[in-house]
Amino acid sequence: MVRQGSVVVTISDIPRVLLISGPTASGKSALAVVLAQRLDGEVINLDSVQVYRGARIGAATISEDEMQGVPHHLIGFLDPSTPWDVRKMADLVGATAAAIRGRGRMPILVGGGGMYVSTLFAGISPLPERNETLRAELELRQSEDLYSELVERDPSRAAQLHPHDRLRIIRAIETAYTVSTAATELYKERIPPWVAGLMLVLTPPRELLYQAINTRVDQMIGDGIEDEVSELLRVVPQESVLWGAIGYAHVLRRQRGELLFEEFRELMQRDTRRFAKRQLTYWRNEPRKQGWRELCASVDWTWLTERGTIEGLCLESPVSVLRFAGMGAAGIAALGASA
Repeated sequence: MVRQGSVVVTISDIPRVLLISGPTASGKSALAVVLAQRLDGEVINLDSVQVYRGARIGAATISEDEMQGVPHHLIGFLDPSTPWDVRKMADLVGATAAAIRGRGRMPILVGGGGMYVSTLFAGISPLPERNETLRAELELRQSEDLYSELVERDPSRAAQLHPHDRLRIIRAIETAYTVSTAATELYKERIPPWVAGLMLVLTPPRELLYQAINTRVDQMIGDGIEDEVSELLRVVPQESVLWGAIGYAHVLRRQRGELLFEEFRELMQRDTRRFAKRQLTYWRNEPRKQGWRELCASVDWTWLTERGTIEGLCLESPVSVLRFAGMGAAGIAALGASA
């Protein structure tokens, strides 16, 4: 039981979900479709780029044909000029999961972003909403100047941060301007989780994963990511967070003449591999940090597609983690063999 303002939230109030997570290019989306067909489920996207309209190739967004008739939510619904943050994501995902549950179906969340996963399943500190005007002003200042101001306004929070951690420093100063409570104190409070349930985490061998990443980048290039960026540039403002995403940021550098084709291709592959490595690191450390329950390491796919078994696990523990040391395609093949 947890308290959110004057409202008491019990664990039974939180919608139970199946999360499919793991590094980029590991086959999460395709696996989600197969499991949704077997579990009478609907898929909820957690990817922070796929939410934007027009971000199809560069975000590796699942196509309508690939969905195979399975309902998918929170894909391509947001204007790229609209800021998207973890609190907005959590509220929408939580409401969507509850609505799917209300229809008697299984919500299947898909995404590899650690911050989103931790927020949804472990809650978040009640920080104020972003102030875009203030942020724009703070972004113009040097990191040393920003850190000095934070030392004056919230020395405890400043002591927790590296002087060059601009993102968190700006957020702490923004908080100090917006509310009277220091960010350090707000971080001690928690808004309760939005969902609970079973996490299926793909942790493929690095060689296989890196090969898949390199192949995906080549496919993005072949599918026309450069043309997609040219189209988006006509309607998406330069300050959009979309342009900071891996792939889109690389195409912009290519179009500005900063990178030759082979440099652009290799840099995009390298940075995607590094991103995947960070995602794997998150899954090595976060379950233990959060106290999430770890299940046996081997996946029995027939067992996994039994709705009652998953329901039981969701009710038995607020959060359970089940790792699969392979690509999503291997799970799909196993399901096909057991059908």
